[in-house]
This record gives sequence, C-alpha cells and structure tokens, in this order.
Amino acid sequence: MKLFISAADAIAMSMALYELHRPAAVRDARDGTTSLYGVREALDKSLWLEVDTELSIRIHPQASLDAVAALLQPYVNDGRLPAGTMEALAQRVEALRGGRMVVYDEFPALFKLADAGNPTGLGRTEQMMIDAGLLAVPGGMMK
Repeated sequence: MKLFISAADAIAMSMALYELHRPAAVRDARDGTTSLYGVREALDKSLWLEVDTELSIRIHPQASLDAVAALLQPYVNDGRLPAGTMEALAQRVEALRGGRMVVYDEFPALFKLADAGNPTGLGRTEQMMIDAGLLAVPGGMMK
C-alpha cells in the first residue's frame, strides 16, 4: 500500500533511511540514488514522504542510525515520541544488521496511518490526501 507521511524534513528523512541500506561511506561516486522514498509536494506546497508500506531493505553491516536519530530526536524532545524510541530503534536495527526489514513496520506509530486506533498518526492514504484537498483527483480533476 502507498501512504503519504507528513514530514517537514521529508527529503532528509528519506535520505537518512536510505543510509541504513547504503551508507555514504560504501557508495560508489557514480551511485545516483540517495533516498529511499519519493517526496511529493502537495497542492499547499507541504512535503510528504510517499511510502511503500511493503518495501523491504537489507540493513547494511556498516549502517549508522545517526541521521535517523538526528531527525527523530526533536519529536522525542517535544513529547510526540516516547523517550525510549531511539534506544528501541537502535536495538532493532542492530538485531537486523546484515538482514532484511520492512521499513514501514519499524516506523514509530506517529509516522503510521492515522485512524481510529492511531488518531495522532501523520500517515494518510491517497484518498485522504485528495479529500483534504492536498492532491488532485486522478485524471487531473480537482475535488
């Protein structure tokens, strides 16, 4: 499924997540890929990660969580993420180092789909985005 996740730092977040798969230190200079997900600009000019919820990546043996941690720490500082978020994520990445993980499955609830069970989630379906006037209706028509 495709979800859109609101993130002021959407581009940086996508790049930080890609670092788990291909750290900059091991990339070839000709490697043009630098981010894991696409970033979509909504009609109101806000940026959204366009997330494939089934995307599985290999966690590189030299992967560092530093870039992801730097982006998530403000959410911990302001109380939107629990204090233990970074430690739990670090343990999970360490456990999967050299193996595979479905990236979305490891996202904190804040970055998952907003629904009755997760009302503070920042994730939206394409239809939710259209209904909110953030994306055009397929075929170019505005809702």
